[in-house]
Amino acid sequence: MTIKSKFRVTDPGIFWSLQTIDQLGEYSFSAPQFDEIDDVYLDTKNRRLLAGGYYCRQRSRAKGCLISLIEFESIDGVDQRSKQWDLILKRNNHNPNDWPESKVRKKVLKIVSDKKLRPIFTLHQTRISRMISKWDQVIARAIIDNVSVDFEGNDQQFKTVKIVILIPDDNENHLETLTADFQAKWQLETESRSKFEQIILLELDERH
Repeated sequence: MTIKSKFRVTDPGIFWSLQTIDQLGEYSFSAPQFDEIDDVYLDTKNRRLLAGGYYCRQRSRAKGCLISLIEFESIDGVDQRSKQWDLILKRNNHNPNDWPESKVRKKVLKIVSDKKLRPIFTLHQTRISRMISKWDQVIARAIIDNVSVDFEGNDQQFKTVKIVILIPDDNENHLETLTADFQAKWQLETESRSKFEQIILLELDERH
């Protein structure tokens, strides 16, 4: 289970500042690391996983792919907690019956039965990662994403930044402090929706 805060970013200047700032309050930021990520979201024709409160993501890797089954997030204020189960496959395979024994396979088959999965949409994101430290101890990671999704040739984009706590909170609530610092510095709005939910809403807008 991950504990994080997430915000939407609509100002290009703020998006640039998030990549270049070195210090925020008592926290320092590492140099940015850039990654290009391609994801395919899978479900049945009638979207049984979505109806069951889950979504399934296939992420390309150097060899094979990573299948992640993600339960919709619970929200406590701006803190978000999500459950995720992962499965590594040697090659792309959208038939969960063929997957090796795992929690992912068991949970997916329980929902979809004998139905095969198929791609429902694909997204590409440029991810900028920055480690956040306090007194030379790494506390959290800032994940800054520029997301692009294509709907029948019409490209839609949105940007987010997420703070992921990497160590248990002991005497200080780092997530609460970092969230307050981010909001004070950039007046960011919290984003309670997952990328999947944001894309579903974009898809609905395109249809109407």
